[in-house]
Amino acid sequence: MKRQIALLVLLSLMPLSTWADYIYVVENGSSEVAKYTTTGSLVNASLITGLNSPTDIKLDGRGNLFVALEGGLTPGGVSMFTTGGVPVNTSLVTNLLGVNCVAFSGTNLFVTLENTAFVSCYGLSGATVVSSNTTFITSETKYPGPIVTDGSDIYINDTFLGFLQKYTMAGAPVDQELDLGEPSGLSMAIDGTNLFVALFLNNRVAEYSTTGRIITTNLITGLNGPYGLAADGQGHLFVASYNSGTVAEYTTSGALINPSLITGLNAPVALAVEVVTVAPSLGIRQARNTVMATWTGTAGFLLQTNPDLTTPNWRVDNDVTSANGTNTAVVASPTGKLFFRLESTNSP
Repeated sequence: MKRQIALLVLLSLMPLSTWADYIYVVENGSSEVAKYTTTGSLVNASLITGLNSPTDIKLDGRGNLFVALEGGLTPGGVSMFTTGGVPVNTSLVTNLLGVNCVAFSGTNLFVTLENTAFVSCYGLSGATVVSSNTTFITSETKYPGPIVTDGSDIYINDTFLGFLQKYTMAGAPVDQELDLGEPSGLSMAIDGTNLFVALFLNNRVAEYSTTGRIITTNLITGLNGPYGLAADGQGHLFVASYNSGTVAEYTTSGALINPSLITGLNAPVALAVEVVTVAPSLGIRQARNTVMATWTGTAGFLLQTNPDLTTPNWRVDNDVTSANGTNTAVVASPTGKLFFRLESTNSP
């Protein structure tokens, strides 16, 4: 199986510099976590099983997955696994009521709790909790749900009040509450200085800046119960729809890449994206009648072009020359758009 990793470049010179390798999907209906490649190929439909009402999943950047467990009629908590599905500590945090979502930064794990309207913070050393603050954030929250962090600030979507709230990494509120207009933002993703919020009731994804500016309330529309979001930090946005059991792929500007990247899911509620391999940087330069693509001479990558991003229309460009460690391909200028990507020939 080929792993598609690099990148799409539009002739307007908007490079997307990497292609994420894996998507982890929390399926609340089957209490499992499934693993796919970002091209939609199934890796393991039952990577993690037997979970107690899973609601969220996050990566720590060190090969570990943190799964939030609501618990249902029994107390929930947070369990820790490797990205291969091997349990690390299934009792990392226990005896919590109303666990909603989790976020990770440095060695700190943040947990939003619906029942108490608190956000808790746990300091980790490896797979062990070494400090805890169960009332890390208590002010201004009514029903804290999705939580994300960029390492500088923490963003929480209060799904009761319909507000997007911002806090410092120390838990102090920032004087900013962005009214989402509806209390149905069930998932968030962060990409640079932009926040994406899945609005379940209105079947759309909205985009905001981390400073509170509304960029667009209709970045993506026509969805079927959007519930899970994940951005890879390189221009790709993945959206899980609860009602249709699918994951669709978009650019972070809202352009549709694949409406049915993954199908047949059982109530997907959360996504996490893992970037494993970074492709060489691809440069595009357009002259009057030609387009030149250049990239470093790293082995194991093929240049492909596509006029419309549909899967069948990707074509390998074999007319490549190499000199002084740089690969170069020249194609005729298209009449419309043309996308480029580097595809890895290595198996995942």
